[in-house]
Parts: sequence; structure tokens; C-alpha cells
Amino acid sequence: MLFVSHHMESILALCSRVIWLQYGNIRAEGPTEQVVRSYMANSLLESQSRQQISLRDRTDRDGNGQFRFTDLQLQNEAGEVVPAVMSGDTLNFVLGYEGEPNSLHNVSIRIWFIDDAGREILYFWTEYTGDDFETLPPSGEIICRAPRFPLAPGRYTIALRATVSGLRADLIQNAAVLEVTGNNFYGTGVKVPGHLSFLADHSWRLKEKSNLSETVSSSLKND
Repeated sequence: MLFVSHHMESILALCSRVIWLQYGNIRAEGPTEQVVRSYMANSLLESQSRQQISLRDRTDRDGNGQFRFTDLQLQNEAGEVVPAVMSGDTLNFVLGYEGEPNSLHNVSIRIWFIDDAGREILYFWTEYTGDDFETLPPSGEIICRAPRFPLAPGRYTIALRATVSGLRADLIQNAAVLEVTGNNFYGTGVKVPGHLSFLADHSWRLKEKSNLSETVSSSLKND
């Protein structure tokens, strides 16, 4: 069976060997993870070079054009533009857009993050949070706020997608590269291993055995 796809996660799950084709030529062939990592490293380099071109002028996009992303800025909690983010920081994704007047109804926006193995590991989506826009003006900025950004240190590709009334209006696969740097997510100074993808708030406590015995004893008496 021959499986052809740009979806790296499916390729990793289904294939033991991969051929990477570029412009009709074989760019690489071999074990799946090895070739996928090479492909993603190349995609990151291309994404970095594309960042010299504004989203407004990007031609490598898909959609009917009813809504178009024009800009993407990463801002910290103070509203300052930042080139990178630390795990645990509050991060604002500020999306500039333009659209056809009086036509931007039922607009859904998605931002997702792809790791160096091509896995889609995190989605921010207005539909998830019940924040789809019933109507939008023909131009403006949409802000997605991410408190305590959960991705571990590493480099990720950002993709953007917008639908209007259920139809794809704009899709940019390699919109930007996000650099997540060293962190103190837990406030302890303990270094987080580099192979992790996510960090999450959690806490620990001890439940005294005597309390447990008392609870069981009390329960038996009540019975």
C-alpha cells in the first residue's frame, strides 16, 4: 500500500519507510522518523526565510480569500513584541486580518503548533472555547491570549487557519517559527528535560494514614 500525505503524524503512525519527494525528485529515503525529522528541519528553515515576507504578501496559502491573515505578532503580557517566549509566560498572539466588507460572518480562527517531528501537538481554536465571531469588521486585529504557555523549550512551527460560514477562507501552513526558550515554569529552578513537549500545573500533598483510618472507621459506624 502506498500512502501519500503531508500529515507527518499519520506518516509516523502508518509507515515504516518513507520517500520524501520535492519538485518531482527524491530528496530523501529511509526510516520514517529519520526522514520526517529531515523534512521538518527543512520546513523550519523555509519558514524562517518566509518570515522576511509579510503574511499579507505570502502566496503559499489556501482558501477563498474572503478572510486573509496579514500579520502575526507575539507579544508578552505588557504588550511588547517578543522574538521568543519562555515556558510559563503569558503570550498574546496578535493576528492582523483583512476581509471582504459585510461578509465576515461566523468566523472561526485556529492556531496550531507543530514540533520538529511534524506532530501537531497543540491547538488554539475559537470553536474549542466558544469564541467564534458572529461577525467581524472588514479589517482589524484578533488576539489569542495564552496564560502560562505550556510548551516545553524547543522550536515549533505555527500554522493559521480561518473559516467563514464553514468555508475555508485562509490557510497558511508555515506562518511563523516559535522559539520557546529555557524556563522556570514551576518556580523551583529545576531544569525541565529537553525531550518533553508539555508542562502543566500540578501539586502534591500527603494524606495521613491516620486520617484515612478515621474516615473508614467513621464510615463503618455510620453504616
